[in-house]
Amino acid sequence: MESQVFGVVNSDDIRLRIAAINTLLEWGSENGINAILELFDDKEYWDEDIFISEFKLDSTELFAQIIETGFNKLSDPARYRMFQSLCPLETNHKMVLNPSAEFNILLNALKDSYWLIRVHAARLYGERFTDNENVLVLMAAQDPDERVRATAVNILNDGHKLNQELILLL
Repeated sequence: MESQVFGVVNSDDIRLRIAAINTLLEWGSENGINAILELFDDKEYWDEDIFISEFKLDSTELFAQIIETGFNKLSDPARYRMFQSLCPLETNHKMVLNPSAEFNILLNALKDSYWLIRVHAARLYGERFTDNENVLVLMAAQDPDERVRATAVNILNDGHKLNQELILLL
């Protein structure tokens, strides 16, 4: 049965593809996650609005697994599209993640090798976790980019609150 559903994942109809992916995920199938990742790399059939409105991600663990798997498997631009589109802090207000899950997802994204993901994650992190801004500043102090390190050191030396300049630099 799973192989039949997985066959629908390759349909030209984006709605059928998403329905099949949802079914696979409900069954706990690894094929569901792989299909999501392939969808993000599929420029011909990609439709972010349909994906966001019809994809029912209601599991914190599943979301974190998709992000982690995607960061490992996809190309840089595809990883960024995935992170930006799936991030519950921005576009999918129906999904409620607990604060520690959101914190960990963004913390991992801040360590990503792709600059745009780090910028996006830093902005979201700065908006959501100002109580933990010391973590972001300490991470920034070890950043390979000299501008980011210098800004972080200045913030640490001055004892100022996290500022927009650092968020943009990250």
